[in-house]
Amino acid sequence: MINAGPLEKSTATTARPTRAFKLPDQLFLHILLIVILFFMLLPFIWMVGTALKPDADATPTSLSGTEKNIGTLVSLFWPREFHWENFVKAWNGKYSANVPDVSFFDAPFTRYFFNTIIVGVAETVGVLFTSIMAAYAFARMEFWGKGILFGFILATLAIPHEATYIPNLVIISQLGQIASWLGTNSYTALFLPWLGSAFYIFLLRQFFMALPQELYEAAQLDGISELGFLGRIAIPLSMPAVLTVGLFAFLGNWNAFLWPLIAAPNIPVVQTGLRTFVGNADVQTEWNLLMAAATIVILPIIILYFVVQRRFIEGVSRTGIK
Repeated sequence: MINAGPLEKSTATTARPTRAFKLPDQLFLHILLIVILFFMLLPFIWMVGTALKPDADATPTSLSGTEKNIGTLVSLFWPREFHWENFVKAWNGKYSANVPDVSFFDAPFTRYFFNTIIVGVAETVGVLFTSIMAAYAFARMEFWGKGILFGFILATLAIPHEATYIPNLVIISQLGQIASWLGTNSYTALFLPWLGSAFYIFLLRQFFMALPQELYEAAQLDGISELGFLGRIAIPLSMPAVLTVGLFAFLGNWNAFLWPLIAAPNIPVVQTGLRTFVGNADVQTEWNLLMAAATIVILPIIILYFVVQRRFIEGVSRTGIK
């Protein structure tokens, strides 16, 4: 039997404190993450809880004096009675909530979802096409002024999104004089100005630049064209980034409110549809129906994220290290 020498004993002895010091650090990190997660989930917990309350309990009230107790605080987030019918009423719309025979296809929210999905798919496909083509050109092709042009494209990231609304609205209005389906109050107006994105081009360019040069040279020897290499090799190998861009584009369209409101007010989407639940001076806001409608709106996005979660995280993380 070989006894451990002094050096080995010393190493084993000094290794224990190092491991002991890691546990408090990891414990503190996990506690911090749990606290952050709690405060991030708190609005969603309140939203779902309010959606299940009756109208009398859903109206926001201020807490003061003796009302500040645990039971009252819990009642803000947890309903005393679960009213699942609020989701049906919200889907049927505020003005048809009391009509029991509204069919699924005639319900207002069916139309909101239909419009949003049509515009979202069209924008996602268009953004993927333009971004992939531009990113591949900047990553693999050589042409005069490539660096300057790419710099100008990246500079547009500094322009606030809202600052482009008025110019885009003027362009859309003028296009409507050529063809009505290109003008305001058309499906095209909701996605046409957003078919180009500097961020998506940059993200895909990083992936394409990371592809081994040997693959490109081997494809050239096999007689594969530029488009063939892009479609058969580059895109499949960059699928995490492609899915990430597609998800970002669809989410951006799904969450859009101001642009659909000013460009196509006659084509209601899910975000502008929520506006019908907000009261005014004559009509009180029904908070339970509003929160039920908001829950319905975010539910498809949550499901979509969990479906593509692994690819989405992989695409974002791999882009960050390139």
